[in-house]
Amino acid sequence: MTDGEPEVPADEDEGRLQRVHPLSPLLRGGLVVVAIGVAAARQLVEGQGVNWPLPAVAAVVAAVVAWAALSWWTTRFRLGTHTLRIESGVLARRSRRIRLDRVQAVELQQPFLARLFGMAELQIETAGGGTEAALAFLTHAHALELRGELLERAGARPRPGTSGSAPEAVVDAEGGPAAAPRVAWPTVLHRVPPGLLLVSQLVRTGPLAVIAGTAITVAVTVLLGEPLGLALLVPMGIALIGAVGNGFVAQYDFMLSRTARGLAVRAGLLALRSQSIPVDRVQGVVVVEPLVWRWLGWCEVQVTVAGVRNRGDDEARYTSTLVPVIDRDAGARLAVDALGTADPGATPWHQPPRRARWLDPFGWPVLRLGTDAGQVVTRRGVLVRRTDVVPRHKVQSCAVTQGPLQRHLGLATLHVHLPAGPVAAAGPHREAHEAGELALLLPTEAAPLAGGAV
Repeated sequence: MTDGEPEVPADEDEGRLQRVHPLSPLLRGGLVVVAIGVAAARQLVEGQGVNWPLPAVAAVVAAVVAWAALSWWTTRFRLGTHTLRIESGVLARRSRRIRLDRVQAVELQQPFLARLFGMAELQIETAGGGTEAALAFLTHAHALELRGELLERAGARPRPGTSGSAPEAVVDAEGGPAAAPRVAWPTVLHRVPPGLLLVSQLVRTGPLAVIAGTAITVAVTVLLGEPLGLALLVPMGIALIGAVGNGFVAQYDFMLSRTARGLAVRAGLLALRSQSIPVDRVQGVVVVEPLVWRWLGWCEVQVTVAGVRNRGDDEARYTSTLVPVIDRDAGARLAVDALGTADPGATPWHQPPRRARWLDPFGWPVLRLGTDAGQVVTRRGVLVRRTDVVPRHKVQSCAVTQGPLQRHLGLATLHVHLPAGPVAAAGPHREAHEAGELALLLPTEAAPLAGGAV
C-alpha cells in the first residue's frame, strides 16, 4: 500500500469460498469444438479438404476439457464487504484480493454456448484499466445478483435493469432510502431495429469497397471472357460477410437505456453483452459519419470511458459504442447528454490557414478546431468524417507536433490526450503559435482562452 492511500479494513469471514458453476469446464471445451468446426467449415468453403485425424482432434478436445476441469476445481471466490477474494491456479497458486472501491465496471457477458445453458460470465475491471478478474461461468441469476452486490459494495447502486432483472430502488437526496420506497425501471433512450442495423453495416465504407471490387471483378471477367477473375469472388465474399456479419451479430437488438447509475447498453445475437457506462467516467465522445451515411443523415456515437480496458480493434469498437447507428441530430443530443456539456455545434470553430492545403488538399475543407470555456471540438476525415468532443476538465494533457513541411509553412498539429479509447481529438495544420498557446491553456480548466476562440 502506498503512502496517502486509505487502509481498507480486513473483511470478516462471510462464508466459505465458492466455485463457479460445474458446467464451466464443458462450456470451455465446447468453445474449442466450435472453433474447430469453424476452421473446418472455412476450409470446405475455400475448396480444401478436411483431413484432420479424428483421434488427434478428440485428444485435443479432451485435454482442453481436462485442463478446464482442473482450473474449475482450483478456482474459488468470496465476496466480502471491502474486497473480492479469488483463489486460482493449477500449477502455480494465486490469491487475489480486489478492493471494491477500485472497481470501475462489471460487465455481464453471455457467449453463445453459455447463453444456451443459461450461464453468464462476469468481467471485473478496476481503476488500472484492465480486467482484474473474470468469473466464468455462473448461472444467469447468480451473475446478476453478484454483479449487483459488487456495484453496490463498490459505492454504486446496482443497475439490474441492464439485463432485464428487478427494478432499482429510489433513494432520497442524501443517499438514504426514500421514506416511501418505490421502484424506477430503466428508461429506453434508443433501440436500433435489425433492418436498419443490417443496411447501415452494408453501406459502411469498408463493405462498400468490397462490393465495388466484386462488381469490377465480375465486369472485367464478363468483358474479357476469362474465368480467372471468378477465383477472387470467394475471398471477397468471405471478407464481405465478415465485415457485415461481425457488426450485425455483435450489435443486434442494440438498446441504450438510462438507469440510476448512468447509461446501460445491451446487445448481441449469439453472445449477449450487457455493460454499464457511468456518465461521470465518460472522458469524451466521437461522432463517426462514413461517406454514404452522411448522405442518409446517419451517424455512429462512440465514447471513451476511464477504466475500461483497451481491446482489439473490433472488440474495442463494439464495447465503446454508445449507439451503432442513429439520426445525426439525435446522435448529437445523445453526445451532449453523455458528456453533460453544451451542444458541440454551438462551439465556434475554424479551419486551418489556407496554406495548409499544400499538406492536405482533400482534407483541408473538412478540418475544424473549436474551443470555449467548456469543451474542445475537432473534425477531420474525408471518407469517414469524425467529430471528437472533449470537456475541458477531462483533458489530461496536450502535445504539439511539427513535421519538416509544417515547420517550413509555420504550421503544427495539436493533440489532446485522454485515456485509451476511440476519442482522439486533434487539430492538424494549425498556426504554430496558436497550437502552442492551446496546448498550455486547454489542460487548465479555469484558464480563459485567448480571445475566447481560436
